[in-house]
Amino acid sequence: AYTCTTMNGDTFSGVIAAESAASITLRRPNETDLAIQRGQIKDLKASGKSLMPEGLEEGLNQQDLADLITFVHSPDKHLLPKTP
Repeated sequence: AYTCTTMNGDTFSGVIAAESAASITLRRPNETDLAIQRGQIKDLKASGKSLMPEGLEEGLNQQDLADLITFVHSPDKHLLPKTP
């Protein structure tokens, strides 16, 4: 997980889903992906922690865990919250 603080003081947490010379895209839990222009980033730090709740995998069988990893990698946009 990464924490990004913007020049205007907003803070966002998520995993980096994509990056380019111009921007990064954070994949956030229970929210849509967020693209942030690099010129707007004041600070970007790795937390060293996963966003997955600790112990979640203990209740999953092998197929469930494979399905979870597939979804995290490429979520079905229809299942993500809609932005206003």
